[in-house]
Amino acid sequence: MFDLDNIKEFNTIDEVESYRKAINEACDNRRDYIKSCLKAMELSNKSFGFLKECFESMSDKLYKSKVGKKLIGQYVSTIKNDKNLSNLYSIYENIRKMNSDSDVDYFINSINEVFPISSISEEAKKKLGDIVCEAYVMLGESAENAIPTEKKNLDSAIEFIAENKKSINNLADYSQAVKIIRESITENHSDQNCFRQDESIKNAMKLVSEFNKKYSKDLTNEEFTTIQKIAENTDKESLFQEYKEKCLNRLSEAKSKCKADEVDQMEQIISKVFGKQFCNETINSDICNLIEITNLF
Repeated sequence: MFDLDNIKEFNTIDEVESYRKAINEACDNRRDYIKSCLKAMELSNKSFGFLKECFESMSDKLYKSKVGKKLIGQYVSTIKNDKNLSNLYSIYENIRKMNSDSDVDYFINSINEVFPISSISEEAKKKLGDIVCEAYVMLGESAENAIPTEKKNLDSAIEFIAENKKSINNLADYSQAVKIIRESITENHSDQNCFRQDESIKNAMKLVSEFNKKYSKDLTNEEFTTIQKIAENTDKESLFQEYKEKCLNRLSEAKSKCKADEVDQMEQIISKVFGKQFCNETINSDICNLIEITNLF
């Protein structure tokens, strides 16, 4: 807290101006923080679809810090631990993959059968909203630039179809919801979709999930650097070869120091690693495995 009585102790204009500058900066920072909190509270009350898009748009920045990584973990577990949220998430993911070539009618008619959803609980939705809110405040100004355009009509239509079976009583509303979803999907070209998801975001979240399965502790700085490199690197095959070579070098070094009766076992491990081939679909788990083997030796 600034003490205005301190001003009486200043004897030069420079001292006064420096104090004025410090007060202005502190006020500006507090103003921006309050604005960020208000915006975050507004976001936290939005639909599930918008919360999902917002969080995943911020996730490439979140995974770069330990606090952000924990928020990603909380986001994933909150959805996985609630059957309705999990099914709704799956509906959005399926729609994200669809385009003008997709059989929209078959998909919509299958939603209630494949993804049964009762009413989304306010408690689960609030918990998810709080996570998005915390992530937004944590990132500050950079979060605002990541927030996508809200698709209110589409989100409402998806939730209506998900939570309501078609009946004579809701036929008009059901038909309108189907129309909105169909138009949103068919407007896209075959190489586009309703909910664009950047490749680096998918890779980042997938890799965080891989590490969470392997380790109960927080990630080290080295592991976070690895996550970032995999998510952002466009030449993933070269990155795979880099970790493979590092692993082989470590194994060769360990072999030179091991006992005679352990040589055969080491050679088998080296042969297995040497035979690993690059696969874009499994690069995250493959590199996790290479890191784990490297660290063991």
